Amino acid sequence: MIGSRLIISVLLASSGLAVAQSTPAPEPAPAAEPAPVAVEPLPPPEPAPPVAPAPIAVPSAPEVKPDDKPAVTAKYDGGLKLGAADKMSELKLTFRNQFRFESNRSFDTESPTRQNQFTNRFFIPRSRLQAEGHLYGNDNRFKVEMNLGDQGSFGLLKDMFLEKRVPGSPAFVRVGQWKRPFNRSELVADFSSQLNERSIQNDLAGGGRDLGVAIHNEYEKSPEGIEWAVGVFNGFSGGGERPIQTTTCTQNGAGAISCVNSRSLTFPTDFGPAIVARVGYNSPKIKGYSESDLKGGPLRYAGGGSYKLDLANFASACGARTLGLEIRTEGVRHPRSPV
Repeated sequence: MIGSRLIISVLLASSGLAVAQSTPAPEPAPAAEPAPVAVEPLPPPEPAPPVAPAPIAVPSAPEVKPDDKPAVTAKYDGGLKLGAADKMSELKLTFRNQFRFESNRSFDTESPTRQNQFTNRFFIPRSRLQAEGHLYGNDNRFKVEMNLGDQGSFGLLKDMFLEKRVPGSPAFVRVGQWKRPFNRSELVADFSSQLNERSIQNDLAGGGRDLGVAIHNEYEKSPEGIEWAVGVFNGFSGGGERPIQTTTCTQNGAGAISCVNSRSLTFPTDFGPAIVARVGYNSPKIKGYSESDLKGGPLRYAGGGSYKLDLANFASACGARTLGLEIRTEGVRHPRSPV
């Protein structure tokens, strides 16, 4: 009995299990599809900003020591120019010469002992060595010019002066020896003359070089407008272009002869100060102290007047004062018309 119950229970359990396995589970409902969403188009991407190149490393300049000297440069500009890199100092050297050939024939009456034939010769009428420039700035200038022997004569000092600009003005104060600012014929340089020698009026004017002190506005460069200069010099008449030296010989009671050479006219026997003043006017772009005009163009002109007063003979009625007037023109040709 117990066994039959056991068998029936096993059969019922197995049939219930079969019924449970045969019943399928319900399938889940399909998920609803999401509604489509409107998508706006994206703006185009902005260009990327340019990337700056990396800076190139530049080696730093070496530190300049206080005791380092500036470098010296050399170039040619109407002469050999030697200058410091900082332009505080400059020296210009020029060496100028003139060579000449002369052929002369006398027109005197011939005689058995005098034959009027041509005499020919080569010689050096002028030889100059000049040094000029500035030190510690362009406001401090100097000039030295030597004559190395004109026409085979002795050498002598032509110019030697120092000048400094008056602060805050166009005026310069000059001390030394140079051509006195008196007559234009004398102020024209030997290498800027059209003729071989100066005219006779140059000797009559009594210009020449002399020792003195003066104040001026660079009259030698013919500034546009008014030019002026005034100074006190060693004597009333300066040294000539080629001072003539004389020799004086004396004989004492014992028969001994001694000779003395005269000094240059720029060194008078007795100091006799003289005032020399000059004023003039220059039109634009004129070289007032050059007799040559190689450019032509419209008319240009320059004029001036000079006055000198002998302080040593101030009360003298004659020879104590001299007045000079002159005028110069150039550029008589007209400029070329455009093609």
